[in-house]
Amino acid sequence: MKIKFIVGIMTAVLLDSCHKEYNDYDATVTIEMVAPDTMSIERMQGTISLFNLSNGQLYSISTFKGTSVELEVFRGPYAIQGHGTLKYEGIISGKTGVCGFRCNSSYTEILSEHTHLQLDLLLLTDQ
Repeated sequence: MKIKFIVGIMTAVLLDSCHKEYNDYDATVTIEMVAPDTMSIERMQGTISLFNLSNGQLYSISTFKGTSVELEVFRGPYAIQGHGTLKYEGIISGKTGVCGFRCNSSYTEILSEHTHLQLDLLLLTDQ
């Protein structure tokens, strides 16, 4: 009886120690910059910054994958700002050009483990 009890306790401890750890605080956020329908973006460079409105933590990234960035942050409410330069091709005209861009969101909640956001680009020159 005593041996069964000890084996039961040891089994419970072993099973508990093998569980997958779940980190409840982190989130992976992908931010996609959305261009107007009249242009195709060939390349972007710049900086996207996320400011956590709860704890004041600032996250910045300058590594673009096409028109998107991806980073790890704490879950919570954020203000997002971005700026930089992009190279584009006009869909109707076929002409290429370079212009500056900005994007922002004054309040965005990042609450799930994987969050995908889209921000409209504000172009700083005529196309």
